[in-house]
Amino acid sequence: MPFIQHKIGERTRFLNFGGPNTGKTSALKSLANVLHAGLVTGKGVAVVSGPDEKGVDSLPQGEEFETFSYITERNPDTVRVIKEVEDVCFSLIEKPYACFVFEGLHKLYPYYLDIATGGALFQGEDFEPRLYTRAHLAFSRFIGRVYSSNIPLVIYTTWDDYEADRPARPGENQNTIPRFLYPRLPGQAAKNVLGECGGVFYSNIQKKCSHKGCKESVDETGEVFARDHFVWQCQPGGLVKGVGFKGPNGRGIPQFIHQDYMMLLKLYTKAIEP
Repeated sequence: MPFIQHKIGERTRFLNFGGPNTGKTSALKSLANVLHAGLVTGKGVAVVSGPDEKGVDSLPQGEEFETFSYITERNPDTVRVIKEVEDVCFSLIEKPYACFVFEGLHKLYPYYLDIATGGALFQGEDFEPRLYTRAHLAFSRFIGRVYSSNIPLVIYTTWDDYEADRPARPGENQNTIPRFLYPRLPGQAAKNVLGECGGVFYSNIQKKCSHKGCKESVDETGEVFARDHFVWQCQPGGLVKGVGFKGPNGRGIPQFIHQDYMMLLKLYTKAIEP
């Protein structure tokens, strides 16, 4: 059936990006509380760690989680890699999971680009820039297939990277154009993927929490102390531009919150209410 009747809040799609070791994978543990609170329907969380993704040691463990890691061989056949990754993902999203997570979109995209360039990318050879478009389309089809599944909650993660704020004007040096943080995907894919998700947020670590009234910044005597706070930036600001949430009240979600999916889902549910 090509069309379905969509209900608000029935399917939620998030993209979390940030630098290495900023809590993207560790935060997935909070999904256990989401399941226990009944905020999403279904059973369990399926987590797929893509090819070349190294952060598998921090993958969540427990009865609520099933994790799948792709072991990349030397000199891999990129067509076979993409087929195996897609087969596993498309099989999992047909099951009654409450949540599906794909870890490491930035490591998956180059395989699509290598296929589009006929193997030139991984051979270190030059290729025509127009081939990026072919890779973008194939990658978007993967994102779209997962997006359109019946899984209540889908989460993608990727690293961050700087993207130019605008194209260079005639005679302008590209290096002088302001650059801001977006998901680490080449060219238009970095910004296009933002439109594929209901919420995009940035993982970071701060010595002083920006979350107003944060109890984790105060000890038992009421004294404020400095510590590492793993936070999500949910609204644009500073060097981070590639974040935001859909919905009538998407801008009402605080700029900074702690890395907690239960807290985020409650805020997002309010944001999408008519």
